[in-house]
Amino acid sequence: MALDIIGYINDNVTNLTTEQKLAMMDDICYAFDYREEVSDEDGNMIPNPITKKEWANRHIIIKIVGIVNLARMKKARDAIAFEELELE
Repeated sequence: MALDIIGYINDNVTNLTTEQKLAMMDDICYAFDYREEVSDEDGNMIPNPITKKEWANRHIIIKIVGIVNLARMKKARDAIAFEELELE
């Protein structure tokens, strides 16, 4: 099951207008260097086969995975138990 963060925002965030939601998606795409056109194997410019929604979702999920991994590392570090040596 793929996460659809942009779809979730579109369906559930009611305090933003459609224009604001589209602008937010455009901003995410801009932040992660989305291009409307890309070059094909022959170097010709073609429409990007990845939609803005797919691009934004992919990069949001990459950020979420980074946060999850950071939390797991912190949990693992916090779970380490050791016997502290003391000098008399």
